[in-house]
Amino acid sequence: MRPLSCLVTGLAFLTSLAHSHSNDTATSNVLTLTEETFDDALTAHPLLFVKFYTPWCGYCKALEPEYEAAAEQMAGGAFHTTVLAQVDCSVHEELCIDQDINSFPTLKFFRSGIPTIYDGPRQTTGLLRYLERQSLPALTWVNDTMHLEAFVRSDPVVVVGSSADHDSDFYSKFHGLAEQARDRYLFGWQPSSSPDSVVLYTPSTQDVYTGDLLDTDAIQRFIRQHLTPLFGSIGPDNYIDYEEAELPLAYLFVSSESMLAGLTPPLLALAQQHRGAINFVYIDADAYPEQAEYLGINMTAPVWPAFVIQDPQSRRYILPTTTTAETIDDHVAKYLQNALVPFIESDPVPETNDGPVKVVVGSQYNALVTRSDTDVLLEVYAPWCGHCKALAPVWTQLGELVRDQGYPLTVAKMDGTSNDIPMDDPATFEVDGFPAIAYIQASTHRVALFAGDDRSLAALADFVHEQKGIRLEVPGSNGSSDDDGTDDTPPRNSQRHDEL
Repeated sequence: MRPLSCLVTGLAFLTSLAHSHSNDTATSNVLTLTEETFDDALTAHPLLFVKFYTPWCGYCKALEPEYEAAAEQMAGGAFHTTVLAQVDCSVHEELCIDQDINSFPTLKFFRSGIPTIYDGPRQTTGLLRYLERQSLPALTWVNDTMHLEAFVRSDPVVVVGSSADHDSDFYSKFHGLAEQARDRYLFGWQPSSSPDSVVLYTPSTQDVYTGDLLDTDAIQRFIRQHLTPLFGSIGPDNYIDYEEAELPLAYLFVSSESMLAGLTPPLLALAQQHRGAINFVYIDADAYPEQAEYLGINMTAPVWPAFVIQDPQSRRYILPTTTTAETIDDHVAKYLQNALVPFIESDPVPETNDGPVKVVVGSQYNALVTRSDTDVLLEVYAPWCGHCKALAPVWTQLGELVRDQGYPLTVAKMDGTSNDIPMDDPATFEVDGFPAIAYIQASTHRVALFAGDDRSLAALADFVHEQKGIRLEVPGSNGSSDDDGTDDTPPRNSQRHDEL
């Protein structure tokens, strides 16, 4: 037993630490941490959830009341051992650099000082669900039927392993899975004389895993594909569950309860028929018009209901006719037979396109880029991107040089916010940020991406020379764009459900 003096000293230290971390607002349950107090907080609080933010960040402002509400409920509840804190990165810049904070807000959960990035829902309910799971043991022992019934009702997603032998490889693997995925699911273990098993419980289903019990990757795939309802609503709180299922996602857009009610029975039957192959969801068309537009629905004069299938590669297949149970069934059947053509977002084809820089739109990508007689140097830009604006005069100058010198190359540009690069095209490539510059070789469709920070005329000419092997003559002026970096903002389609 430790001496009483040690206990008193430790208690005094924790009390003073808590006071030193408290917010200026007396009623707040969120601790404010600084460069001086951060390490002490990690020591004092084995379970610490930290928000890294800046006061000017709009997303941070939106998160603040949700985070405060979560802190208040955690402080007064059964899971009060988890402490919520925050760091203002506009003040404590060095601390945020040390923590590799690259965007705001960033949320990290520290377990005994070891951090895990939180990327789940930012509403209070989602935060609490995550934090409560973190506060529990990774694996809860469930000793009898009554305990099991209460346990599976305690969380929307519960995974229970069962075996008579807790010294087995199965138990060891299952316990490791619970440690790894504790932030997503609640795990239990039930001693049982019945055959070894893994069962997934949700509020409406009970699914038994029938694969290899030692293959934890397969168990996780099983969980992801079965934890979603047969036909449920999708929104900010649960879209990540559908994304992680890695299945095609069939959206039904509706604008009224009666519209949904009329199509629910046939959609439930269709979802049951294709369980494990396609996930079916419905979404409020009035609440999420941006998602409808992203999926390719004409929002100039939208007609509801509407139906779209989006595959894991973000290809979109829009039902072109009136949305009924029969047309949906036919559309799904054709999708599974690979008989549908994906939607390609595209600006209108330009009336004239004979300038030194060719304008490429989504519907003409194959004709102007993939099937071009010459190699193509393509810039994918965003109208609002500052680096793209700085590059624009240099890009035009490059196009004029190529034209005037009769150089065998097509210089082109495409607005990446309103045009798709067809994903099945031989010359496709992924745009990770703006501007993206790609050299596409005509004979092989090989794509080389420009990776330099220097986008001067001379640097671009050097890049072309590396690909083509023929020197483009550049005048004495280097035509510098006065640009020294890449744009930090990802492209519009960088995530499947970005609009949600």
